Order: sequence, then C-alpha cells, then structure tokens
Amino acid sequence: MPRVHNNFAASRFDIYSAGNVAASAHYRMNGAEISFIYTEVNRILQTPPLVQTLIRGCLNYAHYRRLAVLPFCPTMWEYIRHNSQYTALVPLTQRKRFLLPTTPRPTGQTRLTVVPPQ
Repeated sequence: MPRVHNNFAASRFDIYSAGNVAASAHYRMNGAEISFIYTEVNRILQTPPLVQTLIRGCLNYAHYRRLAVLPFCPTMWEYIRHNSQYTALVPLTQRKRFLLPTTPRPTGQTRLTVVPPQ
C-alpha cells in the first residue's frame, strides 16, 4: 500500500509510485493551522486512488497533530466537501469561507477514525 510522506523541508506531502513522486500536496504552516495550497500530480504515475490516499493521509496527519485545516487547494476542498467526516478539521469560523456546513453533524453520523502515522 502506498505511504504518504511529509516532506518537511519542501512543505509538502508526497505519495510515491514505482519509486517516483506520483503526487504532492503543498502546504503552509501557521502555528496550529495548516493551509493546503495546491496539489501537484504527475500525470504519468498518478491514479485516482493514489491522489485520494494522499489527501486522506494529509487530513489524517492534521487530525493526529490537532491542526486546523484551511483547504485553499481545490482538490483538498473537494475531498472534504464529499467526505463530511473531515469537515470538523476546518475551524467553524472558517467553514463559511470554504462553503462548508457550519452546523454540527447530527448525532449518529460516523466520526473520524485516524490511523496514526508510522
């Protein structure tokens, strides 16, 4: 299974295929906030599951580290919009800005389950 690697020096998360970077999610840190700026995809190596694994890995990392997520990247934003369990990572005060629901989830919906990075 492909692993997501946080490349701290380049401020990006990478996922590899055949030993090469297949996709990267670039970010900026500001205290306890992580702003995802854009996702870069190697069109030769990427597959939709790899990009989804990359995005999920980024969001799980943010959850594990208790970071607030600002999804400026359209790919990241779209993933959060379609996977409501990650909406909680976006601060309530910022959700309107990103056109995300501002009301709490109804009781009974699944909660975010995160596997810690190894």
